[in-house]
Amino acid sequence: MQHRRFFIAFMFFTIAPFFAFMAINIRYDPFYDLAYLTGRPSPTPRTVSHYAELKYKLVLARRLAGRRAIVLLGSSTTAAIDPELGRLPSRLPVYNLAFSNADIHQIESMVHRLAKLSPRLFLVVGLDFFAASAHRTRKFMYLSDDETRARADALMRLSSPNTTIDWLNGRGDLGLTFAERGWRIFTRPRPHVSALRPDPHGEIRLYNHFALTPDYRERLRAIARTNPKARFFISPLHTAHYKLLLELGLDGLYCDWVQLVHDTVDVVDFSFIPETRDTTHFVDTMHYRAELGFRLLKTVLDDEWGQSGFDRERCRASFQALHNDGSEQRSSITAQ
Repeated sequence: MQHRRFFIAFMFFTIAPFFAFMAINIRYDPFYDLAYLTGRPSPTPRTVSHYAELKYKLVLARRLAGRRAIVLLGSSTTAAIDPELGRLPSRLPVYNLAFSNADIHQIESMVHRLAKLSPRLFLVVGLDFFAASAHRTRKFMYLSDDETRARADALMRLSSPNTTIDWLNGRGDLGLTFAERGWRIFTRPRPHVSALRPDPHGEIRLYNHFALTPDYRERLRAIARTNPKARFFISPLHTAHYKLLLELGLDGLYCDWVQLVHDTVDVVDFSFIPETRDTTHFVDTMHYRAELGFRLLKTVLDDEWGQSGFDRERCRASFQALHNDGSEQRSSITAQ
């Protein structure tokens, strides 16, 4: 009898917490696991942790099956573009499916997934130099055609105490949420500052042993083949970030990358536009604000920039000109 009571008590204190954690995770679903598994409407995530942002974007992608729409793809820079800040030249609905840390391989995987859902999507792809690194850790579990592992991972997170602990510690709310069609909405003030500097624990670390991924050109071509009408643009960086690249000796490699993109696809190149010198257009040295993002999108859709040839020497000269206030820059992008 004592052994039986001990076994019952042991099972209760072992299993009860498991069900308690699961109940909390299902009730609040802070990392969008239940919504990803079921497809049911759920409060949008307020974090990018635990793939929450990507899971939300994948649920949005499922709703595009057979539809016509404009879809934004790219990394966290593109994720901030809000297409509702003004009037765009197209009346098609715009979905922002860009997600944090996306590199060219992950973007390509998303393109293939979208192509299976609907061949009628018009893609706008934002490209970032830091996302072209050969040393980035690529995680394809949630982007694989076979969703078995991804669903198992989401189910495991629903019952994991780590999920609950992370939520209680605040990782479930990082000061942002997402609009109904995907773009980021910041829920905490992000005030303008008079000067921006690269973050040594984030932005600078991106360039440790930096080298371009060797199959970058092939991945761009694959995206263009899958969606022949796709438009590409190179995201602008704040002047402080261009200076960082110069100090790290990566200015030549940056120009090589821009040259490669120009030689491979038709691209709207926003490198070194005058707005890159104004801190009011940026959250940090890598991420532009939604208002500038809207103007970039409008320019890409208007196709008013033109496809002028790339001048590599001008790119190098733009880096060198950062040492003084008279840097050479192109004309500004389309006003809103």
